[in-house]
Amino acid sequence: MDARHRARARSRRPRRDGPRDAAAPRAPRPARIGGARRPGGGRRRAAGGRAGLLAPAAGPGASGAPRLAPRARQPRARPRARRRPRRRARGPEGGARDGDGPGAPRRAREPDPAAGGVAIAEIRSFVAVLLPDDVRAALAAEIEALRRRARDVAWTRPENLHLTLKFLGGVEEGRLDEVAAALGDVAGAHARFTLAISGLGAFPTPSRPRVLWAGVAAGADRIAALAGAVDTALARLGFPSEARPFSAHVTLGRVRDPRRDPEVEQSLRAAAARPFGSVAVEEIVLMRSQLSPRGARYTPLAAALRKG
Repeated sequence: MDARHRARARSRRPRRDGPRDAAAPRAPRPARIGGARRPGGGRRRAAGGRAGLLAPAAGPGASGAPRLAPRARQPRARPRARRRPRRRARGPEGGARDGDGPGAPRRAREPDPAAGGVAIAEIRSFVAVLLPDDVRAALAAEIEALRRRARDVAWTRPENLHLTLKFLGGVEEGRLDEVAAALGDVAGAHARFTLAISGLGAFPTPSRPRVLWAGVAAGADRIAALAGAVDTALARLGFPSEARPFSAHVTLGRVRDPRRDPEVEQSLRAAAARPFGSVAVEEIVLMRSQLSPRGARYTPLAAALRKG
């Protein structure tokens, strides 16, 4: 073949081969996503798929087979659907339900009495023998004398001076009547007697005091027996028994900083036998204690008269 024929053949190849090369990329046309064309011109649904999805290629040798349509991204959509319940579980409902969320502590503080919940009112209470005015006045004068020497002491107000038989702590308001009845039984079983308030001292020792007090001279054994009977009667109602032996005293003040103070120790020892008056023990009283920044306030709730 001469050069003229060869040039003519080369010029014809693009025209002959071009249509075949251009037709190949049109095999996976978007218009045929619903299925492959049948030999008869119709369409068939892709095996195992629904409209809009194409089945994957039959094998590695399949050439030109269409892949999944871009909008059918099920592997990504399914994990997102699985994660949604976990995100909801971390929300407020999940926290309150599991007990470790922000809502759980608020539920733990319920019930709220204002919202109709059940709350038990408690009264801070103790059992005491009250002092006559003259004894309280004598002890108040002694407190003023000690105040000039003792530093950093919470002093008892004169109107609050008393002799404690038993401290009860918080008592349910509905139980106060049965406590008063038990005290009435104790009072009815003991005769009246007289105490002599005398001498100053301190717990644990005058050299390192924590509690400053006035003691009891005459009648100490009688008041101890009365306190023991009160303790036994209230133990039957479920109140804890006293672990330490009873020591009758009238609290004058509580030392906030119990460092050694020779001046206070000297004052206590100098008044170790000083008399402050006598007390006729004719009743035992159930008292209410209300604490506040301004100090405690004591109110009688019930008095049990003793037999003559």
